[in-house]
Amino acid sequence: MKGYSHPIHVSIVNMDIQADSCALKYSIRLFYDDFQALINSKYNTSLDFQKEKRISLKEQEYILDYLNSAFIVSDSTHPSIKPDFLGWKLENMSIWFYFGMNFSRVTQVIFVENNLMNSVFTDQKNLMIVNNRMNEEGFEFNQRITKYRISVQ
Repeated sequence: MKGYSHPIHVSIVNMDIQADSCALKYSIRLFYDDFQALINSKYNTSLDFQKEKRISLKEQEYILDYLNSAFIVSDSTHPSIKPDFLGWKLENMSIWFYFGMNFSRVTQVIFVENNLMNSVFTDQKNLMIVNNRMNEEGFEFNQRITKYRISVQ
């Protein structure tokens, strides 16, 4: 829908920590018009999620480069754990990206750095919901607060 403007700038990350199997899965939700504009500007490309054409390998590379530099997960033994890209889907005015990764068996703490869209919008809010066994916890990232420490249970 061209011309649609949303009054807030927010991303949502849903994270599921599976301590028993040392696995972590997460999804990132962004407004696709904002994200598309960021990718087009940053990488000088004409990415358009509304078109029927498939995203090229180069465009996917740009998308993953940005997401992996703006959303970083690490533990005490790995400064940055490279996630596996599991796919993406459009939903209404949003785009969801899905990732998975494994962490070390000795990990008791995971560090998350979230700078999604912070370089574009000064009012950007990045919300994260973490499911960690039977506990659910929420975190808010913004221009000033970009990192959190999460205990693995």
